[in-house]
Order: sequence, then C-alpha cells, then structure tokens
Amino acid sequence: MAANSVSTNRATRSQSDAPAWPLAETDGAWHRWTTLVIAAHAFLAAATTVTTSSPDGLLAIPADVIAWSLFRRRQAAAKTSHYTRRALAEP
Repeated sequence: MAANSVSTNRATRSQSDAPAWPLAETDGAWHRWTTLVIAAHAFLAAATTVTTSSPDGLLAIPADVIAWSLFRRRQAAAKTSHYTRRALAEP
C-alpha cells in the first residue's frame, strides 16, 4: 500500500515540485565528501611541501608523470585535429 501511495504522489507532482536533478535529495552528502577530500588534499600538499627540502625550493616531478602529461597533450591535439578534419569533410 505504501509503495502505491509513493508512486501516486510522484505521478501527481507538478513539474515545479520536481527536483532540479535526480540526486537533489542527496546532494548534501556528496558536497560534504567533496569538501572533506579537498581539505585533506590541501593539508597533505602543505605537509609535503613543508617536509620536503629542496635546494631550489621546487618539488621533484617523477619522469612518468611528465611522460603522462606529454601523452595527454598529444591526445588532446589529435582529438582537436580529428574533429576539425571531420568538420571540413562533412558536406
């Protein structure tokens, strides 16, 4: 009986009563978790910077991170070129 009343209630709701997006009822939870993750990241980044001593004050970046960054840049350039070429080929 309760399931019918819920489905009937949702069916009779007007469009203005509908949530802005499907997760509107639970959006507070992901906001809290996202804020917590950002705060934790900021804390860990600051702690690493304080404990890492480098003569020039810069953090060392591993070679694989640099290689990944260069790979992603090439991918982005290829994607742009692909879309441009397809746009020119369309009648």
